[in-house]
Amino acid sequence: MLVVNLKIGDRLTKNVSARAKVLLVFFTACMPLLSVGADLDDIDALTERWVAIEQQRTAIRSNWLERERIGSTQIKLLRAERQSLRTFLDDAAQSDTEIDQRRIALFSEQQQLEARDAALQLDMRIIVDELVVIQKQIPPPLQSKWEGHLAKLGQEKLSLSEKLSTVLVLLDETADFSKRIALHKSRMTFGDRTILVNELYLGLSHGWYISDDASASGSGRAHETGWRWQEASTVPGFDNSQLYETIKLVESGSARGLVSLPVSLGNR
Repeated sequence: MLVVNLKIGDRLTKNVSARAKVLLVFFTACMPLLSVGADLDDIDALTERWVAIEQQRTAIRSNWLERERIGSTQIKLLRAERQSLRTFLDDAAQSDTEIDQRRIALFSEQQQLEARDAALQLDMRIIVDELVVIQKQIPPPLQSKWEGHLAKLGQEKLSLSEKLSTVLVLLDETADFSKRIALHKSRMTFGDRTILVNELYLGLSHGWYISDDASASGSGRAHETGWRWQEASTVPGFDNSQLYETIKLVESGSARGLVSLPVSLGNR
């Protein structure tokens, strides 16, 4: 029997050694068929080549298994990254939807504000027109105050909030005037004479006047066509002394309760 010494490296596996042994048995069994002059070196070379092939196959398989493990890990990472990307895109899409909804809501709110502003502008024009008519019907001192406010309300560049503020100031002044007995001095024209008179107003509808020497006196009323003065001579029962005393009481601050006036407050 031919004995062949095999030098197998440490890196061969048990499977490789087994395959080498099988090969040796095969060659041993076939030796009688070989020519007696066969070169033993050829058999050693063939055996070494077979062992080398087995080593390469084992290395290739080991390398493939390692690549498969790494590839599997990479696939898992890619899948996780894809899922993360999908989640991000879904969140982004939801965020875009919320932004769009908010934008639509703001646009709708802006339209409502613009419509409300247009309605307020129209209401303001109606209010100003009514105030112009009312101005003619209120007592003359208050008419003078209203002139400045109405002139301001007529300015085109004035904002809506400024107009509302002006109207509120005008109404507050009017309410204050209507709650008290108001005194006022002014010059009135009688024919070719201009006389300084003392005026007394009770609310917004009634007023009286008298000069210091009582040479001119009368009463005034609010009418639809405007404020109208009447001389005392045309007013039955007009008492100059009573009006004069009432004005003095109001000037001195002594009029704490009811005061006497020269005419009735009923409609005429």
